[in-house]
Amino acid sequence: MNPIIRASEGSLDGKTIVRFSHAYTEGAGVENHLEYLNRELLKRNAMNIIQIYMLSNSSRSTESVSFGKGTLLKIPLSSIPGHNRHAPANSIHSLQKKLLAFSRHSSATNVTDALKFMLYTTQIRILGDSKRKLYEKKFRAFEHMDVVIQKIFTRSSVDLVVNHFAGSKDSLLLLQAARQHSIPVLVINHFNNRWLNYIPIREQLHFATMAAGVSGQNIPRYIRNRFVNLSNGIDTSFFRKSLATSPDNFNSGNPVALLPARVEPSKGHMDLLKAAHMLRKNGRIIHLVFVGRVDSKEYKENLIKFTYEHNLQNQVEFKEQVDQSTLRRWYSISDIVALPSYQEGCGRVLLEAQAMEIAPVAYRNGGTPEALIDNETGFLIEQGAIAKLASKIELLINNPQLKTQMGSAGRKFVEKNFSLPALAQRHELTYYSVMNHTNTLF
Repeated sequence: MNPIIRASEGSLDGKTIVRFSHAYTEGAGVENHLEYLNRELLKRNAMNIIQIYMLSNSSRSTESVSFGKGTLLKIPLSSIPGHNRHAPANSIHSLQKKLLAFSRHSSATNVTDALKFMLYTTQIRILGDSKRKLYEKKFRAFEHMDVVIQKIFTRSSVDLVVNHFAGSKDSLLLLQAARQHSIPVLVINHFNNRWLNYIPIREQLHFATMAAGVSGQNIPRYIRNRFVNLSNGIDTSFFRKSLATSPDNFNSGNPVALLPARVEPSKGHMDLLKAAHMLRKNGRIIHLVFVGRVDSKEYKENLIKFTYEHNLQNQVEFKEQVDQSTLRRWYSISDIVALPSYQEGCGRVLLEAQAMEIAPVAYRNGGTPEALIDNETGFLIEQGAIAKLASKIELLINNPQLKTQMGSAGRKFVEKNFSLPALAQRHELTYYSVMNHTNTLF
């Protein structure tokens, strides 16, 4: 995409967008991303944002909040009872094994994906919606989505639909309604772009005016001419080392490696545990801190079991969902941030770590090559290379000068490329462009 319009502050004045996601309002990367994005857009534009999101224990009823120059209407919805009842909070846990396979086996070709999609569409024509429903069962879906859509589109003059979670049944209802009302649609993927090859998502992209992601890596061929990299952004004024205080009652006496991510298999907690075990056998003890919402209790139980089996229980602690100030405290006392994840969009925590002047060590996956400069602001290693993960952690621990040098370079890198104003500008430009190209469909 090469938009000819240069969007700027105020370019979305008077516009109303509907933002749809299966995220909550807090607790993980996507939630934080949307919170910061909404806040920055409303500071810059006199616009209205209607956000549909997942109901949680801390959610309120529908509420309208004035912020900056505009308003944010928040509509929490609960999932359909029994619909994919085994899926945890992030709505995609039932798909994690499949996504993990996508990520680990990167040799899958565009030709293979295209053939699978052709077979699926043929089956749809023969079998009807029964085939589609088999896929939809793997996603959660919101209750009363049809009613909510009707109310929004009849009571508001919507200029754009921004869909942050394509593939589910409620997403399809929203996209069909948008087409019926001639409203342009932008679909944004927050995960590895290979995820866009998954059949229900690929099918729904036919309703979209444009697709986007948080990295420019692994873009499927079928949408390359209608894809834009929106990247990511963090509050660099908040994630600043000088503003942080140490967590209460914490003194490990050993170097600290932090993994701030949801506790579920694709985030690589087990790999980091195995790396810590390798280091321990070599006489190097590190303290691991896992900070993040538990999306898989079974996985957490397996992690705890591993710590006892390998005498690591005194080196590991779990801190579940924390607010941003508390997370900043954990960054402040960490020597290394590790992200041995098997599927990432951009790796938001890598940006936060560098803003806090910490050199991260991460698997080369999805958008992580865009989130740090290898050997300059941190280290990238191949997926599953646990011995290399351990060696890079040890290298940073044993070289304080290198750690400081990389931390300083990382801060400058993030300030230049991932600030919130820059993020807002990318979204403003893309929204404006999509609203002016409503007849360009996949």
